[in-house]
Amino acid sequence: MRMIKAKQWRSICMCVSFGLLLLVSCKNSGGVNSSANHGDSVLLAVYAIPVEDGWGYEIFAGNKLYIKQNRVPQIPGTHHFLTAEDALRAANLVVEKLKQNQSPTIDTSEMQAAGARYK
Repeated sequence: MRMIKAKQWRSICMCVSFGLLLLVSCKNSGGVNSSANHGDSVLLAVYAIPVEDGWGYEIFAGNKLYIKQNRVPQIPGTHHFLTAEDALRAANLVVEKLKQNQSPTIDTSEMQAAGARYK
């Protein structure tokens, strides 16, 4: 089996993430800043990121990093998502909460219901 170098892996991940890119319009909830000149919405982008022993995610608001989750939230210790798709499922939960002007926190039952597996 051929080993993939970290640089190649990151390139592959970015291509996969770009393919799975989710762009949504989100109402400004005070936590996501948008310019008054651009209305009351901001574009959100979700990316899966490789982390040690698994996957995490990043959520960008416009061109600024808004949330970086290197591990599974709400679980003590260091746990990671099994695949890029699992990380994106969790990130999409956060985006949906932001769209509804809710706190962006998610718990284990919500992640399980969305099929976001972790170790």
